[in-house]
Amino acid sequence: MEKKKDNTFKFLFSVLVESLSIGIAVVSSIIAGAIIGWLIDEKVFKGKYSPWITTIFIILGAIGGIRNLIWYSKKRMKELSKDKNG
Repeated sequence: MEKKKDNTFKFLFSVLVESLSIGIAVVSSIIAGAIIGWLIDEKVFKGKYSPWITTIFIILGAIGGIRNLIWYSKKRMKELSKDKNG
């Protein structure tokens, strides 16, 4: 009985850690896009095209974050199917 509780706790903890890492990857991609876009806007173009380049880079960051989410999901599905098949 104690072994089952221990395995359940390990499983829940691994799901929590994986979910947090996916969330951090998505949010950090968007923040990185925003910062890079802002830097290009302000330092290269001196605010001439503000906020368009920042907006474009935020969108690119969101696309990168979604790509990370899909990659993590596919990886997890492969691991689950591998565990299920033996």
